[in-house]
Amino acid sequence: MKRSAMICVMALGLGTGVQAQQACSPTVIQDRSAEMVTALRTIGERDADRVQVISQEIEDMMNAIQSGTGDLNEVCAMFDRVIAEAG
Repeated sequence: MKRSAMICVMALGLGTGVQAQQACSPTVIQDRSAEMVTALRTIGERDADRVQVISQEIEDMMNAIQSGTGDLNEVCAMFDRVIAEAG
């Protein structure tokens, strides 16, 4: 579970440079991070392996964002899917 918290901390550290017209922004990701951590804990209670997969996907997305090749909208969509999966 420490890894999932680390992923959310990475999300909080996203740089600026995001176009204002995007639906997703570092602020949106930051606002959803606590909900994301709760969702990961809920999923982890059912399936620890699933949390590892999700955490790796998010880490890959964050690395892509930091290198300038990622898409914040994909991160927000992933957060939405994980939160929905936690039910």
